[in-house]
Amino acid sequence: MARNTPFDRDHLPPGVDPPRRGDPERLGDYRVVGRIGAGGMGAVYAGITDAGRAAAVKVIHAQFAADPDFRARFAREVGLVSRVRATCAPAFLGADVEATTPWMATEYVPGPTLRQHVKRHGRLSGGMLTALAVGLAEALTAVHTAGVVHRDLKPGNVILAPDGPKVLDFGIARAADGTVLTATGGLHGTPGWVAPERYEGVEATGYSDMFAWGGLVAVAATGRDPFGRGSVDGIIHRSRHEEPDLEGVPEHLMGLVRRSLAKDPAERPRADEALAELTRGWSTTRVLPGGALPSTRVDDPGHDVHPTEIVPELLATEWTEVADPGVRRVRGSRRAPVVFVAAAVLVVALVGGLLWSDRVPWGGGTDGDGAANETAEDPTEEEVDGPTVRSDPEDGAAVVAEAIDLMAGASDFLYRHEHIVDQEGGHPAINVVEYTEDPVRAAQRRIYHPFGTLVDLHYGNDLEQQVNAAETDTGDGPGPLEYYRSDDSITAGDDLLEDRDWALSWMLEPDSEIAYQGRSRVPYEPEFSDDVSAGLTFEVTEGHLYSGTFVEQVDLEGIRPGTMTFDLWIDDDGYPLRLSGAGVDVPENPDSPEISFTQTRDYVFHEPRDIHIPEESEILSEHPGF
Repeated sequence: MARNTPFDRDHLPPGVDPPRRGDPERLGDYRVVGRIGAGGMGAVYAGITDAGRAAAVKVIHAQFAADPDFRARFAREVGLVSRVRATCAPAFLGADVEATTPWMATEYVPGPTLRQHVKRHGRLSGGMLTALAVGLAEALTAVHTAGVVHRDLKPGNVILAPDGPKVLDFGIARAADGTVLTATGGLHGTPGWVAPERYEGVEATGYSDMFAWGGLVAVAATGRDPFGRGSVDGIIHRSRHEEPDLEGVPEHLMGLVRRSLAKDPAERPRADEALAELTRGWSTTRVLPGGALPSTRVDDPGHDVHPTEIVPELLATEWTEVADPGVRRVRGSRRAPVVFVAAAVLVVALVGGLLWSDRVPWGGGTDGDGAANETAEDPTEEEVDGPTVRSDPEDGAAVVAEAIDLMAGASDFLYRHEHIVDQEGGHPAINVVEYTEDPVRAAQRRIYHPFGTLVDLHYGNDLEQQVNAAETDTGDGPGPLEYYRSDDSITAGDDLLEDRDWALSWMLEPDSEIAYQGRSRVPYEPEFSDDVSAGLTFEVTEGHLYSGTFVEQVDLEGIRPGTMTFDLWIDDDGYPLRLSGAGVDVPENPDSPEISFTQTRDYVFHEPRDIHIPEESEILSEHPGF
């Protein structure tokens, strides 16, 4: 069916859900036709102008729009994004930072992330790999020319669009003039992609971005991260002190990639130097439009063709293996009380870092012939008499209360909590709790620390027996797990179990808001943290989605807990599947910066847990002293 626009409310691309109740009808010149994602500080919508131009339109939540300082930060972000002009970065389309609901529009970019593409289709090779390397270098050249340092370049921030690679997420960028969008100037980024000098306190520069550029080309060429995966500490150690794994990088790229991954930033090329070398190598035997030959120096005014002018032709010639994902037909809208099955979600960072957002991989949420799943049938008698999520899904508070009761009665479960603070370091804090009643009642928590793993084990009828264990990582993999008795228990056994319920119980507080959004795929698509969570993975599934806000009821010294925006998925039996959210904690000291964070909580029930109860001979009398 021919349409004048790339998509509309009834025909949305994979990765865009129908609008939900309460979403705006219009933002500036853009009609809101879908929702791309949301986080603790804002949301990103799919918008269409009356002329048919598509955009990703980012807005900030009303409570933050009322804060003059936050508005000023958003305006500075708009100023940074508007400076960047590149073929391989989303185009800035417009903004209104003075509107009641401030917004910013950038080019809508369809497609999977580099990580997703490599997982599904394998490594890139030939002209596609060259085009990726060129596109990323061209985007960084534009970013650095605009006086901006990206600071968080990684596979999840690169989209493989039909017309070429696109670099996203300038949200924690730092301008050369010192403008900082984040609350502090601490260390930001993802281990394995953070340049070694950053761990020494050296400020991020364009050379730091080029370290990540080398890693991106390497992972695209080999299918492997250049410094491996595993524990945070191991990855950091290897990126700082060991050589990258570059086996499989083709010869014509090896020199640039190896120099970019040098430990010393002075040995790395600039982005424009890498771009010039790559385009010169590609076009040596080509005659460009007008009979001109390619420039051999980026600063040579005697040549007619600048390397950036070669990029469109190179992409048109070499970028041949990525197709337009198209659209899927959707029935109904989340503005009305219907049940809609949304697509699966992968994390994609859009331009700007005041929020995180979810994007859907290709092909998710459709049946065999590509049509989207439709509105559910009328409930059966079993559903009416069954869990509240099936008999009365609109009663969010009742659904959550029932989920808490079901969890408390479960004879086994696994619970994983990941918490990432957008402050210095930015590494995830991860806890995995397992519980079983067979053959012995036991509860065990693994705390994944950058320098190893701590274990807190409670067992016995009343969980009265308690031992700890530690597992260090020397960079060559985890060492042996050694149990020991300690007078300083990390937590009581009952508290360890109650931790799984706390976040859901906060949703039942009077100030909380819960709204049913219909059925949706659960977004089990972590970019990094699965690999430092003992390899835990979760089956792709659907659940009933609830969204809203609550305030964490925790007593933190010097901190006034702020409002969290959450998404909660419940299975058909009433058990929780995933809770994800983001928020801001506000220090009582007015001179201290706000603390923004994101977190996820994943749950697995009805799968037997094998928890090792050590023999007395295995337990040391004191800490082994790692």
